[in-house]
Amino acid sequence: MVARRLSKASRGMALVMVLWLVAAMSLLVAGVVYIARVDVKQTQYLSQRTKMQATLDGAINLAMQELLLRGQESEQGLHRGVIEELEVELNGLRAKVRLVPTSGLIHLGSVSPQLLSQVLVHGLGFEEVNIEQLLQQMAESKQPDAEDLAGLQLNRVAFESVEELMLIPGVNADNFARLKELFYVGPGGGSGINPKAAPPEVLTILAAGDVGAVQEFVAQRQQAGPEDLSLPAGFVEDFSSNLNSSSYRVDARMAVSPSLVLQRRVWVDFSASPLGLPWDIHRREALTSVATDQSASGGLGEQN
Repeated sequence: MVARRLSKASRGMALVMVLWLVAAMSLLVAGVVYIARVDVKQTQYLSQRTKMQATLDGAINLAMQELLLRGQESEQGLHRGVIEELEVELNGLRAKVRLVPTSGLIHLGSVSPQLLSQVLVHGLGFEEVNIEQLLQQMAESKQPDAEDLAGLQLNRVAFESVEELMLIPGVNADNFARLKELFYVGPGGGSGINPKAAPPEVLTILAAGDVGAVQEFVAQRQQAGPEDLSLPAGFVEDFSSNLNSSSYRVDARMAVSPSLVLQRRVWVDFSASPLGLPWDIHRREALTSVATDQSASGGLGEQN
C-alpha cells in the first residue's frame, strides 16, 4: 500500500514538472515569435523610410535641375535671390520642394548680439533680455578660449554650430526646433539679412514681430517681384542687406499619410563643384517628420 501511494505521488510530481516545462517552453517560443515580429516590422519601417528618403533626394535633384534651367532662361540668371517653390512628381509620388537662399537666413557665424536679442524676443517670445548677460553665461558654459572671448569683444557671437544655441539660457529642445529654422551655418555669409530672400519666420525678426507687416510684404513680394521691392517702414534696416548668395537651403516634403509628412533637408551651393557637377551638396540632414497643419502651405512646422 505504501509503495502504491509513493508511486502515485511520484507520477503526480512528474506531471507537475512536465506542465511547468511545457509552460516554460511556451513562454520561450512566444518570446522568440514576438522578437521575430518586431524585427520584421522594424525592417519594413526602415525599408519604407529608405525608399522615402531616396524619393525625396530624387525630387531635390529634379528641383535643382529645374532651377538651373530657369536661371538659364532668366535675364537675372540663376541667383535671383528669391524663394523658389516647386512641385515634383517622381514614381507616382508628389513632393513639394522649397529652395531658400541662405542670404535670407541669419548667418550663425557672424550674428550680432543685437540681432540675436531680436531673435529671442520676436522669434521665441522672450521678454526683453539682457543680451550681454546671456552671452556671458553662454560663454562660461562653453569654457571659452581666447578666440571666443575675442568674438564677444568684437561685438559678434562666436557660434560654431546650430546646436550651441541651446547653451543660451531659456532655449530648450521645444523652442530650439523653431529657432534653428532662422539660421544657417556655412562658408561666406554676412551679418545682414536679405528681405527679398527671407522666409516669413525670418521677416518677423526684421519687422520686430509685426506679423501684419510681414504678410503685407510677402504679398507685395509675390506680385511685384524682387527687383521692384522696397523695405517697409516698420522693418529694421540695421539688420538688412542686399547681398545674394549662391547657396540654398532645400526642403523636400512628402505626405506619406494624412497624419505623417516627411521632410528631407539639404544645403547646396550652385557654384562650381569640385567634381564638375552643377551644384555641390555640402550637408544632408536626416529624414524628419513635420507638423501636418503647415505642410500644405509650405510653411515650416515643428520637427520631430
